[in-house]
Amino acid sequence: MRRRGRDGDSGDSGGDIGRAEGEASPGRQGRAQHSWLPWLLCTLLLAPLLAYVSVPFLIRLFPSLLTKFVYLNFLAFPFFADFRQPELLVNNTINLYLTTEPGVTVGIWAQHSWLPWLLRTLLLAPLLAYVSVPFLIRLFPSLLTKFVYLNFLAFPFFADFRQPELLVNNTINLYLTTEPGVTVGIWHTVPSSRGAEAKGKDQRWYEEALADDHPVIIYLHGNGGTRAASHRVQFLKVSDGLAMSPTGYGDSTGHPSENGFTTDVLALYDWAKARSGNSTILFWGHSLGTGIATNAARKLQEERGIQVGAVVLESPYTNIRDAGANIHITLIYRQFPGFEYLILDSMARAGMFFPSDENVKVLSCPLLILHAEDDGVLPPKLGRQLYETAREAYKDKSKVKFVTFPKKLGLGHDYISFNPELPALVK
Repeated sequence: MRRRGRDGDSGDSGGDIGRAEGEASPGRQGRAQHSWLPWLLCTLLLAPLLAYVSVPFLIRLFPSLLTKFVYLNFLAFPFFADFRQPELLVNNTINLYLTTEPGVTVGIWAQHSWLPWLLRTLLLAPLLAYVSVPFLIRLFPSLLTKFVYLNFLAFPFFADFRQPELLVNNTINLYLTTEPGVTVGIWHTVPSSRGAEAKGKDQRWYEEALADDHPVIIYLHGNGGTRAASHRVQFLKVSDGLAMSPTGYGDSTGHPSENGFTTDVLALYDWAKARSGNSTILFWGHSLGTGIATNAARKLQEERGIQVGAVVLESPYTNIRDAGANIHITLIYRQFPGFEYLILDSMARAGMFFPSDENVKVLSCPLLILHAEDDGVLPPKLGRQLYETAREAYKDKSKVKFVTFPKKLGLGHDYISFNPELPALVK
């Protein structure tokens, strides 16, 4: 009986144990469902607030904490940098250490600075150029022709020489072969009185117009630019004629030279003379072109016995050597030792003379010299010297005239043709 009881008890106990293993009792089940989420939310909300409130007091209690936030030296980025090999990051740099006080050593990167080298270069380069230019000119005189002729400055750029009517009315473009392999560009303008008649006419009509007893002006422009430059276009608007870009200028072929310029003018003179009948032909030179004009007039007179109708010299010089000695661009070299030998004498070695002061001693045609008092390129004293030389040489003094234009007009070197009184002066 006891054994069965124990067996029965044992069975009951087994049932209890099975229930404990199969499912939790009501009390235990409630304790297992306590959630951690509210605790986490409280922590997330209270921790920043606690930190915010406590930081000022901690800093006050421990001021050294503040240095961490100010210096941030614990943020040693870039991490894993090899300070002993700065050349991996920066050229021309070495690493070194310096003891600044007992127990303290600081690391330093020392770099070779480019600034002193740059300053030396900026100071020495202009000085070297300044000193070397006169010697280079003496050794290579042809370099000087580039500065004198300036034909590489073909302004206005992109000008359409074949359509001069875009700039000047009653004008056509033509080309003339002045010597084998050299062709020069020319603009032929007829007087405004024939403007209506000239519309739509071809080159043949313009050539026939040369024989209308109206004076034919052969215009010879100065250095730099082309016949399309604004002040040269203005000249054609008030004084019709034949404006030529000499050898090497504008759309003309060949390389500029003094002899080549003279050949160009004589070829154009012959071309115009063959078509102009009894019309007078005169040479009008401006700046560099004044020397070209007197060279051509002298050659016509000495070699052919032909006297050109007249020569007009606008903003002239006595000769190219004197021009070089007075032009503003040479001002920085006038006190340079050997200026005359290295630069001025080199003009002759480069084949440049343009001796207008010698040419006018030979001429006998009417000569008109025009110069503005405010000419900043070629001073008016050169024009006056040329006038005095010509007047002394001419037998008929009345053929030589000198007209100056006051500073208040502001005509300078290039704009005498803008003076409305110019046509009356030329007549």
